[in-house]
Amino acid sequence: MQTYTHAVLGAALGATLFPDNLVLQGSCAVGAMVPDLVYVPQYLIDVAIRRKPLTTLSRRLLTVREVSHSIPFWTAAVMGMSIVASIWPNFLSAMAWSITIGGLTHPPIDVFTHNDPLLGSYGMLWPFRIRLRIGSWDYRKSHGDLTPKPFEVLVDCLALFTFVYLSF
Repeated sequence: MQTYTHAVLGAALGATLFPDNLVLQGSCAVGAMVPDLVYVPQYLIDVAIRRKPLTTLSRRLLTVREVSHSIPFWTAAVMGMSIVASIWPNFLSAMAWSITIGGLTHPPIDVFTHNDPLLGSYGMLWPFRIRLRIGSWDYRKSHGDLTPKPFEVLVDCLALFTFVYLSF
């Protein structure tokens, strides 16, 4: 899914988990976007040099992307937050939890929507070399095209409705 769809889904989850706290809802949305933020510098460079965005990815970026989209990585982060929360029980700990929960939502959604061969060995189970994907649908119309497909528009609308309904 597009990064903005992860944000809306994270906000909807945040509204479900933290119904009276817009800050925690926002941090859940930020956490849901975090795995895709590793692309931002490359995207900006590609646009600046007038190259089709994200068609040329370095091995280093591919590795960082695999880690940032790894279900085991985010699961370990949730376990780490359990330790932090027991030591540091305050609002910052709650924000860290919210960001981590948002981040954990990202890879399972991408399992259904990342099937482009240009994405390489995108496994979502780093450090294990197992390619995890379900179906054959890819979320992009083409590399660098950030407009959503119709199904994604539906998902965005439902998530926005959920967020607004639960938040206000």
